[in-house]
Amino acid sequence: MASIPIKRLLFGKRSLTMSILEKKKPTSSPSLWHSTSSDVNDTEDVRATRFREDKRAMRAHTWSWIQKISNLKASKIKFPAPDSWNGTTFICSVEPRHATLKKDPTWFSHKHDCAGHNVQVVMSVWESKCYDITISKGGTNDKGNVIKSGLLDKIPAGKRAIVDGGYPGDMAKLSGYNQFDSDELKKFKARVKSRHETFNARLKMFNVLGQRFIHDKEQFPLCLEAVAVLVQYSIEDVDPESGNPLSDV
Repeated sequence: MASIPIKRLLFGKRSLTMSILEKKKPTSSPSLWHSTSSDVNDTEDVRATRFREDKRAMRAHTWSWIQKISNLKASKIKFPAPDSWNGTTFICSVEPRHATLKKDPTWFSHKHDCAGHNVQVVMSVWESKCYDITISKGGTNDKGNVIKSGLLDKIPAGKRAIVDGGYPGDMAKLSGYNQFDSDELKKFKARVKSRHETFNARLKMFNVLGQRFIHDKEQFPLCLEAVAVLVQYSIEDVDPESGNPLSDV
């Protein structure tokens, strides 16, 4: 398939390069989407200077591409069909900070002692696959995220999800810390949690998530979903030169 000239999107900490195909979406090859560690921490002024473009135009281009990448979430981050469910999931929450929200207790994050979002991330234990991302106000607890996401209805009968310590262990289909677990099971849960934290850390490699979010709160889901899509492409890419898969449990 012929491609039109390569576009560059500077997003947060990373400089992202992609081939934009005529169909306006990537093929099955995740190698079309990759990031480099160059151009770290570019400001809007630096980006505008590099591309010899007006700062406002650069801002518009950036948000346009963020929207395009975010739109891929529907195809890249989704739960498998019940009949193809082949493993356990792990659920964990992350709480990005927000710098521009007013003092509203519903947005208050006790973890960071400031306004923020509470983000629930659901990962497959056995595959390099993110199944779901649910974004709530910082004042929403983990149980509220489970209810909002409809997670329990998405987990087939007879399956359970492993959760970290912030989730209630008395909810059906959730398995958290249990002092009566065998040593082998405790070590397994610890490995699962460590693997999930690796995914979370890669999300936060992008400064748009790793630092205080300075844009309007309505723009946060776009940024988070765009970053999650890019990280998903990298972890499912088996090419040693371009991919960055997660470790096995």
